[in-house]
Amino acid sequence: MLDITGFHRDAGKGLTLTVDFTDPAQVGAFTDDLVAYAAERTPRFLGAGNEVNRGWEHDPAAFDAWVAALPGIVDAVHAASPGTQVLVTFQYEFLRGGGAITGVAREPQWELLDRVAPHVDLVAFTTYPFFDYATPAEIPRDYYAEAEEHAGGRIGLSEIGWPSAPIAPLEGSALEGLGGTPEEQAAFIARLRDLLAPLDLEFAMWSWAYDTDTVGPPFESLGLAANDGTPKPAWDAWRAFAGRLMR
Repeated sequence: MLDITGFHRDAGKGLTLTVDFTDPAQVGAFTDDLVAYAAERTPRFLGAGNEVNRGWEHDPAAFDAWVAALPGIVDAVHAASPGTQVLVTFQYEFLRGGGAITGVAREPQWELLDRVAPHVDLVAFTTYPFFDYATPAEIPRDYYAEAEEHAGGRIGLSEIGWPSAPIAPLEGSALEGLGGTPEEQAAFIARLRDLLAPLDLEFAMWSWAYDTDTVGPPFESLGLAANDGTPKPAWDAWRAFAGRLMR
């Protein structure tokens, strides 16, 4: 399990911020909650922000306020649980200036990572290459190279996924319908071995085990098994991949 606390939530086609980091009282409450959790659970990793570049896209000033508060948050968690590594996550495709499936034109956002990485023990990424590539074979061999370069050390992948059923890009996307299949999903996992081999990787986590209709349409078929528990080819492929990763 990976413990990550964020400060925004999805609301329709946008985000709603849940913490005002310009308000000392709210910063204190956010910090106190993380400290209490760290003191009680002493987790190996604890996230102080999830997909934070999505928050920056929504409100750059709010992101700036969070960055200003971050060193104090990290110090407080370390004081309560010295063995806990504080991390934050970025949405990787957006960070690269991608995410064509969303219909939003982006420029690379590496300066955001450069600002945050010095203040945390670890940077992690949520990553869905199907946001930009129709097949696993199209993903460049050095796809994750910039992640490690800008993070300045070991990194983690907190969410990875590829669909096992066709999906439709969001309104405004230049991409046409993407034809995910169970076999293609397993092929993506096989491709991960090459994509991740050059990295000093702390962990890699598939998004979820079972298909679910509680998430948006692009993500409903990302499970390693159907929602009735029937394994897909990806189930054994991921078990084999994870076994190699842990050695």
